[in-house]
Amino acid sequence: MEEEVESILLLIDELKSEDHNIRLHSINSLEQIAEAIGEERTREELIPYINELLEDDNEEVLLALAAKLGELSNYLGGPHHMNALLTPLNTLASNEEQVVRDKAVESINSIAAKVPLEVMQEELLGVVKALATSDWYSARIAGCALVRVPFERIGDKELLRLFEELVKDDTPMVRRAAAAQMGAMIQISGSKELKSLIEGLSSDEHDSVRQMTLESALSVYKTEEELLWLAKKYSVDKSWRVRYTFLEHFREVLGPVENAQELVSYVVNLLSDSEPEVRSIMLDKLEVLASKVSNQVIVTQILPALEKLAKDPSHYVKLSLMTALCQISYTFGSDMAIVRALPMINQLIRDESFEVRMSFAENMRVFNEAIGPEKVITFSVPLITQMMNDSQWRVRLKVVEYLPQLAELLGSDKFTEHLGTSVMKWIEDPVFAIRESVLDSLKQVSGLFGENWLKQRLLPQIQILVTNPVFSKRMTALRALFKLGEILPREEVVSALQTLSQDSVPNIRFNVAKCVKHLKELLYNDKRVIESLQSIKEDPDSDVRFFVQETLNTLGK
Repeated sequence: MEEEVESILLLIDELKSEDHNIRLHSINSLEQIAEAIGEERTREELIPYINELLEDDNEEVLLALAAKLGELSNYLGGPHHMNALLTPLNTLASNEEQVVRDKAVESINSIAAKVPLEVMQEELLGVVKALATSDWYSARIAGCALVRVPFERIGDKELLRLFEELVKDDTPMVRRAAAAQMGAMIQISGSKELKSLIEGLSSDEHDSVRQMTLESALSVYKTEEELLWLAKKYSVDKSWRVRYTFLEHFREVLGPVENAQELVSYVVNLLSDSEPEVRSIMLDKLEVLASKVSNQVIVTQILPALEKLAKDPSHYVKLSLMTALCQISYTFGSDMAIVRALPMINQLIRDESFEVRMSFAENMRVFNEAIGPEKVITFSVPLITQMMNDSQWRVRLKVVEYLPQLAELLGSDKFTEHLGTSVMKWIEDPVFAIRESVLDSLKQVSGLFGENWLKQRLLPQIQILVTNPVFSKRMTALRALFKLGEILPREEVVSALQTLSQDSVPNIRFNVAKCVKHLKELLYNDKRVIESLQSIKEDPDSDVRFFVQETLNTLGK
């Protein structure tokens, strides 16, 4: 007990230590101190003691104080005593450091949500009004964020008037803070006067204020007329950062809008924006517009703007263009997609940036569905074959992952005729991840076309690879048996495993054992497999002996 008391006393003494790390440790232990000394001493001794720490110039210490003071509200003896925390938090809420100020505001708001109404009216309301009318801009910033909770609880009209003054404040940082809270205040108050101030803030000389205003406006603008006005206003903003922020919310802006014809000219201008970031994000959001305008508008006004971007110097723009072309191809109609979109895709697919090339592989499903199976054979299959010769393995991998969807689109006969031979060669790709992915895709394709398809198409290729002089190709055959053995003819699987069990490379031999273990349900009672494993049970290679014995034990032999 004495040790515990001494520990608490030490923590209290350390609150004023010259070493800020020690002070920080003690501040983070304030709850432990408060619990030990009791509610009354916490109110009458600990909080006043903490007030003396507020002149500390260490940001980390002040941030910890701002956080911990909010948590001390549970150790004061009930809601009626929470006002004891307002004095130190009021000071911290005026701090010039934003992180300290924000944390103090968070703590005050948490207290404001819990105190009785009489405490709020007698104590808290005064604190909020004092901050909102302070000569210091940092205090007024805090006041912007503190008005909402007490107004929501007691509806003090003076608070609403103060907030309107903060919206018109001379300091841009205060107006920005007010703009961030405006949406919530309008929703709570229903004030038409406050809502009318949005238009003024949306034309503020400082771009950060206009950005914050946009987000608040979106929370209160619900009609098509309001949203179209907002879109037109922000799409021509002089700051590219504001235009970019607007496009980040493009889907939200256009959500309730049924016909976005009025915005087409604005979108065309954004597609030729001076900043590549804006052009890129506009392309990313183009699908949203496409669902809100007629196909004729897309063909006559949007496509010409896209054709200019096919040679854009920014690879980020070309990457977004490739994605956009695929995503909105359904709006062109099959013929127009071939005539207008495909030439751009052909140009982009030769881009030096592999990410641009890979984008088509990632999005070709949508494009292929738009042009239909017959045109896929004529136009997309050559592109697929071309991409499977790409030097960047990630591009090839994306193509391979798409094969099951392509097989479903084309059907068994057309897929086999136009891609069957190529796919069987792709299992020999030099990159392991691609070989594995081809096998996984073939397993899915066999689920669509039936096991006989796989037996007829893949089995002859596996038989060739089993006796190939190149080690990696024999290993590929073994991986094919591992993944597909359950749906291949048992006799052929056993024959291949017998051959590979006598391979000159130890890696092949012990992988035969692992494959047999994996296929134990299929092979557990096959004497030929057991004999093959028994023949290498005493193999010179220790890894081979280990895996063979492990497999034999699994098989119960």
